[in-house]
Amino acid sequence: FEDNTEDFKNTLSKIATLADKIDFQNFANIFTEAYDMLDGKEVESYYHKKYFSLMPERNARLLCSAGISDVFGGMGSWNDGVPYCAYEKGLTDEYDKLSKELSEQIELATMYALNEW
Repeated sequence: FEDNTEDFKNTLSKIATLADKIDFQNFANIFTEAYDMLDGKEVESYYHKKYFSLMPERNARLLCSAGISDVFGGMGSWNDGVPYCAYEKGLTDEYDKLSKELSEQIELATMYALNEW
């Protein structure tokens, strides 16, 4: 598997902007936190720090970012009420495209993080 850090960061940046456009600041914050994790920002959460003692930092950052940004499924999730708000603002195509990209980047990051060290 290849390191998808830069592609993942690009997707997170674009989807955070979309979340802002459709007035879902809570999701924008989640995507920004995941981006910051990939960008090398300090890790404050004990939950995330524990991975840094188990695997190389790059892998840990990818795995943690994948976990943070996995907003799919369940009530109140990214694919619950958000699609309707995107529709109301004429952003359905962008929502669909970026949601698919995010899902793919999460999967690629997880596979790299767990298999390439």
